[in-house]
Amino acid sequence: MNTHRFLFTGDFAPCRAYSAILEDSGIEVFGELTTELRNSDFAFLNLECPLTYSTLTVPKDGPSLKAPPSVARVIKEAGFSCVGLANNHILDFQGNGLIETTKALDNLSLMYCGAGKDIWEASAPVLMQVGSKKIAIFAVSESEFNIASDTEAGAAPIDVYKLTLDIINIKNSCDLIFVTVHGGNEFYEMPRPGLKKLCRYLIDIGVDGIFCHHPHVPGPFEIYKSKPIVYSLGNLIFDHSKPPEGWNSGYAFVVIFNDDNDMVDFEVIPYTQSVESKGLVLSKNKDKENFLKYINNLNSILLNDDSYTKNWNEYCVRNADVVFTKTFFPLKFKGVRKLYPVLKYIYNSRFFRSKKIESLNSMRCESHLELIKTSLELNVKRNNKN
Repeated sequence: MNTHRFLFTGDFAPCRAYSAILEDSGIEVFGELTTELRNSDFAFLNLECPLTYSTLTVPKDGPSLKAPPSVARVIKEAGFSCVGLANNHILDFQGNGLIETTKALDNLSLMYCGAGKDIWEASAPVLMQVGSKKIAIFAVSESEFNIASDTEAGAAPIDVYKLTLDIINIKNSCDLIFVTVHGGNEFYEMPRPGLKKLCRYLIDIGVDGIFCHHPHVPGPFEIYKSKPIVYSLGNLIFDHSKPPEGWNSGYAFVVIFNDDNDMVDFEVIPYTQSVESKGLVLSKNKDKENFLKYINNLNSILLNDDSYTKNWNEYCVRNADVVFTKTFFPLKFKGVRKLYPVLKYIYNSRFFRSKKIESLNSMRCESHLELIKTSLELNVKRNNKN
């Protein structure tokens, strides 16, 4: 019986110091992974920045990333079949930056999904013929400064209602459905509970594999109802001047289906990546063994409800000071982290208790949360015009 090999990778941001490396080395930045790409029937990456010469950024929190449109040819020549655009950086250089990106991909007949000129184009899946299989790929992203609307360009949001209908409507007209999700908490290897619930739900309604990126560190995976869910592939190519722990590690995930659309095998392909090594280096021997042990340990935590809940709660406690500061402290400036010990004392004091109760109620009540969100959005837009 014939089999079909599908390969998925994580965040590809060929910017900063990687710009010069790609200009000089081209596909060599992917190292021996190019062999794996070309041995696969389908290969996917998440393009974590627009390909544009634009200099007009959107007002946002965090860095604005971009790479030249010539990077599209490197993606094509390396052997990737499809590019995901649903992420929090794809709109960094406004709608024109996104349009320039899709034009560069179109010029090379590179398929892409997850972003577009409006919400309808952004949410549409890619339909591809892979060997004897017709597949559909949806790409969605958590909402930051990137989401498309009825009239504005951007990325596809995680709209569970729309995604459910789209999956149900397309299920009978294709053999396999894959979803990639740009979501999770940065530098935290585990999925938040809501993301874990979402991914399992999508498998329940007929998706054949789910692959997540955004945390920038490798995370666990599970085989749920005989289908793969990978919760964080880590970075594929992404520079950082002071990389946090796990930043330079990642893995490609290969899933193999037979003619009956059953998953018959999978493979984890770990690697490291850095500017110093001029790209990606596949992990071998002891390094590969140690990485797989690490991922298997994460998998064990994920699948044990008590261990998983304990892990998530400990993460929330560790980051409480940052969350409180970002939510309540009115100012942002370089060195604000030095105030955390003082702010922690204030937030834990009796003086602040009633404020935390009030804020909790605002965030857990859908109507209150929507009011806060809309008020802040209108205020930010109004300030940007002044």
